[in-house]
Amino acid sequence: MKILNVQIVLSLFSVFVDIVITENEIVEYSLTIKYVLGYPDGVPKRILSINGRFPGPILRGAKGDTMVVHVTNKIQTKKPTSIHWHGIEQLLTPFQDGVDGVTQCPIPYGATMIYKFTLRQSGEKIFFYF
Repeated sequence: MKILNVQIVLSLFSVFVDIVITENEIVEYSLTIKYVLGYPDGVPKRILSINGRFPGPILRGAKGDTMVVHVTNKIQTKKPTSIHWHGIEQLLTPFQDGVDGVTQCPIPYGATMIYKFTLRQSGEKIFFYF
């Protein structure tokens, strides 16, 4: 099986996506965005995390798969947010692109947005951020 690495950058940290060529599947993830105490430069500070991790988790999908990502906003300052899937082709799903005020409303504190789109390309550098 050939693995094509695709990098995803999430705001202040990286999340990596490996796009693997297999049969089409539905791949599902749950991401919770919140502040945690971290030491990204050796000094303790409040940093945004995904699922309490910095950097965030690896998301895996294959070309042709449907990716379903549940994003819950638990940012303690109650700041609204969204995920912008920069570099992922959003053919027929532009409303899943995550740009606040352009393709969607931001996710309010305590709410969950479900992103659902098909992975149409592979082997490219892609990233998302909030």
